[in-house]
Amino acid sequence: SDVCSSDLITDRFKNTLVLATEVKKVYCDELTGESHHTVVEDISKGMKEAIIENVRLFSREFTNLESAKKKHLLSSNKIDDAILTVDKELFKLVHNFELLNFVNPINLAQEKKKFFKSEFRYNPEFKYRPIVVNPWEMKRKLSALPTEEIKDVNIRKLYEDVIYSYFDKIDMLSTLGTSKFLYNSLRYFGEPDQADINNAYFLMYCQEGQEEHKNEVPTFTSEDTAKYIQDHVLNSYDFDCKVEIKNKITSKALVLNSKQMVVIKKGEMFTEREVQSLAHHEVGVHMVTTMNSINSKLKIFNMGLPKNTLTQEGLAVLAEYLSGTLTIERLQELALRVLCIKYLIKGHDFSSAYRRLLHKFDLDPDFAWYVTARVYRGGGFTKDYLYLQGFKEILKLRETEPDFNNLLIGKTSFEYLETINEMIDRKFIEAPRNITLPYINPVQSSDVLNYIISCIR
Repeated sequence: SDVCSSDLITDRFKNTLVLATEVKKVYCDELTGESHHTVVEDISKGMKEAIIENVRLFSREFTNLESAKKKHLLSSNKIDDAILTVDKELFKLVHNFELLNFVNPINLAQEKKKFFKSEFRYNPEFKYRPIVVNPWEMKRKLSALPTEEIKDVNIRKLYEDVIYSYFDKIDMLSTLGTSKFLYNSLRYFGEPDQADINNAYFLMYCQEGQEEHKNEVPTFTSEDTAKYIQDHVLNSYDFDCKVEIKNKITSKALVLNSKQMVVIKKGEMFTEREVQSLAHHEVGVHMVTTMNSINSKLKIFNMGLPKNTLTQEGLAVLAEYLSGTLTIERLQELALRVLCIKYLIKGHDFSSAYRRLLHKFDLDPDFAWYVTARVYRGGGFTKDYLYLQGFKEILKLRETEPDFNNLLIGKTSFEYLETINEMIDRKFIEAPRNITLPYINPVQSSDVLNYIISCIR
């Protein structure tokens, strides 16, 4: 107060003081619970920003120090011991918690045979691996982590949000294969809105560009694909990883973060373009973010930020696009997933949703099964609509965000990018060691595909 006169106090600081006054009034109304926590949290973050802005203002007005970045205004780059403690204990609790490991049916092939034998009238009864986690004990242990001891409000919020997100994942796991699973999935992943539905229909009725890849023949077996991906890892990135072939997965390929492994579905056939696309999607983003996070001082980005699927799948589809391997057919596959989720939420059973997709869009029966099984596994797994929405959001962010590649530090969410940038600036974590190859050397796609993508709203 001796140095900064009232006319130098920024508007943000004034607004924060006003907010603090409002909270005093709210306390008089006995504010409790989550709303209480949220308001106090907002004040804490507002005060941090206000203090930083005023220090920046003071250094500019009264000193010759250059302080363009927060790292010059905040405390030293020594990580708070409380952060290290919470990070270590949280990682110990959840590092083997892989939802995809449990949500893939173990009797997929048998149920597919029954379904096709019934002429698409039978509703599959999927079975799953035994759950080896005690949901209630895990929640209790997560709740006991001393996040309140973390001094920095933004980083404390980051850890608390991750813990809350694991509560939702635990609820999904504990209701796997039941009617309650869908509601837990909706709570965590959300559902497609009308804009998502409109985008999906727009893509499904696009005729332009479909002939370009029509004559490509699937010549790569799952074994060929595994070898290609292993070679791609060795030739493109500063890490090695396992690649295995398994038959009990719904996807054609996936990355198991906890095992640092790429899994290819046994018996699948791929075109050369599909294999290249798969390599950029699974390795270039999902495995890159896994390995970057493994090498980080803090493991929170290996565990995954809340709802990171939107950002991670958006980044992965962007990698396909910038590598020149994205096609209109691939976009239509993502659109079909959105529409299948719409049928699921509207109450259609498996066979009804399958037949709607099959006849409305004249699909190959095996492909229609693949799309429907992905969505209906677990009891209703709604995450698949996030691929298209994430791609749309990531495209916009890449045009405006100079630190865009920092999202590759791990399983991140773009809404936390400012906090991630701050943590990198303060050397709490290192910048991403590996960058997705097509992000560095993008390939120009066709004018038709560029136009179609520009029309996604």
